[in-house]
Amino acid sequence: MDPGAEQLTAGSVESAKGLPLKSVLPLVDASTREPIDDPSDKVLNSGETVHLSNHTTLLAKDGSEHHIADSAAPIRGKDSTVLGMVLVFNDVTEEYRLRERAKTVHQQMQSLLNGLRTTTGILDCDGTLVFTNDTPLKASQVAMADVIGKKFWDCIWWDYDPDVQALIKSDIAQAAAGKSTSRDVLGFSPQGLFWIQVNIYPVRDDNGNVIQLTAEGVGIHKRKLAEEELRESAQHLKVYSDQSPLATIEWDCTNHDLTVNSGKKAAAEACG
Repeated sequence: MDPGAEQLTAGSVESAKGLPLKSVLPLVDASTREPIDDPSDKVLNSGETVHLSNHTTLLAKDGSEHHIADSAAPIRGKDSTVLGMVLVFNDVTEEYRLRERAKTVHQQMQSLLNGLRTTTGILDCDGTLVFTNDTPLKASQVAMADVIGKKFWDCIWWDYDPDVQALIKSDIAQAAAGKSTSRDVLGFSPQGLFWIQVNIYPVRDDNGNVIQLTAEGVGIHKRKLAEEELRESAQHLKVYSDQSPLATIEWDCTNHDLTVNSGKKAAAEACG
């Protein structure tokens, strides 16, 4: 045992000599608190290097606990016979706490954003999707694993059309350069294409550097359909007005003044 091992186990080399490894290095699973198998047994029996799980906790003799990362490797003689083993381990308690804290924050954010009507995603600056709520997943009938880690423009909502992919990719490049973008675009789902407003914003650190991007998707399909119906109605009205032999007059009442805004030739003749 080197000084580092003595410090972590709160024991000395002299006190450890002759004792089984389990007594010197009692290990438990950090989550279940169940004892972990002695790594020396696996190494001596298999002759292979063994790595412990990321949830391994060392119970020191002074009552303290340390999350550790370790590996155990066989020591071989000239004829490759296993003569013993060497165990290397180090304290990763702080790293473990930070990792668990990050996992908790991620779960809290997922729970908070799931169920919202809007799509919320987080991208790396290269366009890789690292987080999304479940709204777009339910709409497109895909799993989280189908989109996380992919370039945003390669996800199912945009990969049906190279031109749409190019638009999304361009917006991401602009956001990564520090400029927020907003675009109405047709997305894909198994039920058909749908209109969505995609907003992409840069996320900056304390020094003003862009470190990530947030993507927001707002459903506007009903609005787009209503706008199209209004446009078609206006076109039909114009065609009717242009072709009608009857006199028609359009009035502008926005200022509470009845003023002739436009009139056809027939209307002008009728009114003198």
